[in-house]
Amino acid sequence: MFNFIDEDLEPAGTMTDTRGKVWHVDQVTLRGTETKYFSVSADMVVVTMEPRPHYCDRGNWVVKVTPVHEDIADINEQDGFPRYYFDFENMMEEVLAWLERRLYEPADR
Repeated sequence: MFNFIDEDLEPAGTMTDTRGKVWHVDQVTLRGTETKYFSVSADMVVVTMEPRPHYCDRGNWVVKVTPVHEDIADINEQDGFPRYYFDFENMMEEVLAWLERRLYEPADR
């Protein structure tokens, strides 16, 4: 569930996963530019969702993940980042599902 933003880059807010965990989403402006993107800071990673130039044919958004904790340092190409999206809502749902599953579900299901 998203209760905050749309792809017009309105002020950020929060999103809530299926377990009720609330993720805070910040809107960031790249220093020295007018480019704005969204950032989710989780316990172990920072996820950025950046708009792409209009001429890019891989998608309107690119999602990148940066590990910030040694317990999740194994994020690699198998996780499929960067990821490209055309649809804003689809991107947000996928990011939320990835955060919930990759960071908080046991690996030995």
